[in-house]
Amino acid sequence: MDTPTYGAKVCRHGPCTVFCCIPIAHQQVQEKRDPLKNGILSYGKTVYLYNVSRYTVLFITLSTMTDVTTQPTILVVEDDEHIGDLLRFMLERQGYHVEACVDGRSARAYIEGGNPCPKLVLLDVMLPFFDGFELVRVIRSQALWADVPVVMLTAKTMESDIVRALDAGANDYIVKPFQPNELMARLRRFVRPL
Repeated sequence: MDTPTYGAKVCRHGPCTVFCCIPIAHQQVQEKRDPLKNGILSYGKTVYLYNVSRYTVLFITLSTMTDVTTQPTILVVEDDEHIGDLLRFMLERQGYHVEACVDGRSARAYIEGGNPCPKLVLLDVMLPFFDGFELVRVIRSQALWADVPVVMLTAKTMESDIVRALDAGANDYIVKPFQPNELMARLRRFVRPL
């Protein structure tokens, strides 16, 4: 190992490993060495450094870099930008591919536009143009989408709203503010990430 090298192991159905060898002073590595890991530096659960001769080999496992075509897709319909970003982050981190719509009109166009069916729809109720109740009816009226699970995620807490959503064809109803672990557990009932 006279010169720095790099490479990658690409995995289609799981985490990817990227590695590189970089010059580093032996003493720097020794000072940072974790005695419990026998010379392996660990950052979280995904980054490892190995001291090899005059170089340190850096291995990084990237669990989010899987082939998008193999990830189950979730359509998120949410008009609040911050909640939408949070949902995307949580879902992608768990191994889902996310398609997003920010209002009822764009969601209806997506549903009726011949796009591939997602494995699940995560749907807000209070949306501009078409509300979530109307979108559930649109989803259930499309032959290819009729069996796609729909989970409503909304701040509407009235029993009548919950009954209305379930009667329209929603599979589950989660009230905001939601607990992230509970949300992910409810979604896993319908579709598991890779």
